[in-house]
Amino acid sequence: MIRYFILHPTAANLLMGLLIVLGLVTLPTLKRETFPEIKHYEIEVKIVYPGATPLEIEQKLCRPLEDAIDGTSFIDEVRCEARQSLAIATVKMQESGDFVQFTNDIRSAVDEIDNFPIDSEEPIIRELGRTQDVVTIALSADLPKTELKDLAEDIKQRILRVPGIPLVSVEGFSKRQFQIQLTQDKLRLYRLSLQTVATRIAQQNLDLPTGEIQTAERDYQIRVNDERRSPDELKELIIIKGEHGNEVRLGDIATIIDTFEKAEDQAT
Repeated sequence: MIRYFILHPTAANLLMGLLIVLGLVTLPTLKRETFPEIKHYEIEVKIVYPGATPLEIEQKLCRPLEDAIDGTSFIDEVRCEARQSLAIATVKMQESGDFVQFTNDIRSAVDEIDNFPIDSEEPIIRELGRTQDVVTIALSADLPKTELKDLAEDIKQRILRVPGIPLVSVEGFSKRQFQIQLTQDKLRLYRLSLQTVATRIAQQNLDLPTGEIQTAERDYQIRVNDERRSPDELKELIIIKGEHGNEVRLGDIATIIDTFEKAEDQAT
């Protein structure tokens, strides 16, 4: 066939012209969407149960969830994953169902469960697939990982100010943590134990609700917000206070390191 078109260039030109004409004719009928509609068929139910083992999660959260949800119409599949301190159930709807009604039915079924452990948190129910990635930004710089994370969070907040962008997530970092390193020499010098230091840090590093005040016009929520969010703030915590006003602060007896939970994120 190649030889034929080489010997008959007119036929090759006619065929090319025909293909171009067909393309122009069919172009207006092509379906084009910048943000195509995505059908949603899955719902996630997440329940936190602090300190529970995966076996306890399976018995006390997953099984009651599955039993309550199984009777819902248009269920295609139910999966429940038992993790340490966490249960994640994913419910998939059949394509013939109404997703709005299906979501309401799942919420009602979960709300009716009355045998969850007392210490478990309220179930969090959300629809999967409601958002889609539009742009992925790779960020790199000659900075320590902690400073790079701060830079990423700053960029995230600036992007969220743009109208029409509902969600921005930062990935690639594990949970941030402050490591407080103490030496035996310092502890012996001030006659302290690790537990004493930990207790005094916890007493001065608070972020919790304390109640509310109700008036005829409005209600006021009272909250203690004294959580330390940087190594410099932690260094100012008072560990020992003398009778004459002299103080020993955490920075005097400890080294505080801003790092990440996973070892692979701690390298700079």
